[in-house]
Amino acid sequence: MVNLTTHAPHQPPPYAIVLSGAISKLGDRGDNPFTSCFEDGGGNSPFDENGIASALYDHKREYVPLHVSAASIRKHVVMHNGGDNMWDIFAHSWNPELEHQIRKLFKPSRAIFEDNRQVERTQRHLYSKDSEWSQVSWSISRAAATNIMLDHAKKRGADYSRVVYLRPDVLFVRDMRLHSLPPIPDAVYAGHETGDLHF
Repeated sequence: MVNLTTHAPHQPPPYAIVLSGAISKLGDRGDNPFTSCFEDGGGNSPFDENGIASALYDHKREYVPLHVSAASIRKHVVMHNGGDNMWDIFAHSWNPELEHQIRKLFKPSRAIFEDNRQVERTQRHLYSKDSEWSQVSWSISRAAATNIMLDHAKKRGADYSRVVYLRPDVLFVRDMRLHSLPPIPDAVYAGHETGDLHF
């Protein structure tokens, strides 16, 4: 069993959280503002039905309350697994208009913020016409966030022993118990049926 409490403050954090993707908007499925984080089907997808990136920046609907999801991630992931000294956080976001809020709430070591519309205009032709742009964007964002995490690990001279991939708008209601997951090289644990959690 891994002891998550014995870690000298001067040592580099052994764990990393990698945040990626676009922030969901409040939908019309009911009173739960986090419906899109837990239900499949794309009803609250920040992209429109054709996967067009411009739907990300529709100001008719408000974003889900990030301060709530950030607090849940901090409580159930970070603090339950050793606290701040055990974690580095990295982020790639398609919401540059939320950069200040994301930096304030999550305090990432490194982060990238991009306008998805520009990426769609310059890169969509590189992918199959049958590919949904929302899925392509998700892959691009996750790869970008992973790359800055790997680059940071290389510069500090130490790999991370555990990496947790999250959307910043996912709401946790239970503790994530890292010690219950054996640290198997090249193993990926999928903790959510829609693929939002990997560690």
